[in-house]
Amino acid sequence: MEKAKTELNLPLEFGNYSLKSGSLVELQFLPYELNKDMPTEGMNKREQYAKKFGSKEQGEKAEEYMKMLGET
Repeated sequence: MEKAKTELNLPLEFGNYSLKSGSLVELQFLPYELNKDMPTEGMNKREQYAKKFGSKEQGEKAEEYMKMLGET
């Protein structure tokens, strides 16, 4: 488990679950798409925010809010 924590840099917690010697734990990571309609070449983030939040102004407010959250 220590190897997984250091190599994957993940907080792994098994609670009361105990592994018997010789047991194998397999982790499978599945991607999660925040915007499945995003073109493969990407798009301007401010245009995407305006589309997602309904207007340029609302997109700007959302961006400011995200910046504020990142600073806390």
